[in-house]
Amino acid sequence: PSELHKQCTEVLKEFCEETLGVRVFLQDQDQEIKGAALYGFHSPGTSEIHIASTLQDTAAFSTLTHEVGHALAHGTLDEFFNIGSHQKEFEADVMSIMLQQHYGLEITDERKSHLVGHYKSWLESDPKNFAPDKSIKKMFDLYSSQVKLLDQKMIQKFPELAQKLLAPEIEPNPEAKLQKQITRKSIPKKKKTLRR
Repeated sequence: PSELHKQCTEVLKEFCEETLGVRVFLQDQDQEIKGAALYGFHSPGTSEIHIASTLQDTAAFSTLTHEVGHALAHGTLDEFFNIGSHQKEFEADVMSIMLQQHYGLEITDERKSHLVGHYKSWLESDPKNFAPDKSIKKMFDLYSSQVKLLDQKMIQKFPELAQKLLAPEIEPNPEAKLQKQITRKSIPKKKKTLRR
């Protein structure tokens, strides 16, 4: 189990519940999640995400990022019923990969395989509506609209983790950054003297 992935999962769960209004449940596979390939699901009717509690931390985070993709892109019943299943799975995988890459986390082979499989199945089953570029743009726009809010949640909950994972320009402690700026401005600069 990865403590890093566990903390990322906690932050993402809190983000879903507080920012997106989507409740996240970790539960035993035999409660509602059935089938060897089913690790989690998003229910647009109840605004819930269910993740199998038997998953290791890395798989749980990968699954949750995938289900967040569904919540963002397929969160209404209209979106859920009017988009083909392979397109929905492809889009959710795109979101999962973007979120994991944003935090510098390795993409699991299973996630890559899932994406490729649904890409091919979408092409074969619905060639008229096959538009992966449009789907990637759609998911990137959704990602861009949410990632700063997610980063702020990470900064609040796990500042040390945020410092490790986030880009250097994101200051986990904005007060410290402000203090540095004030200190720099308040220290008088030495005057340069001309030497002859």
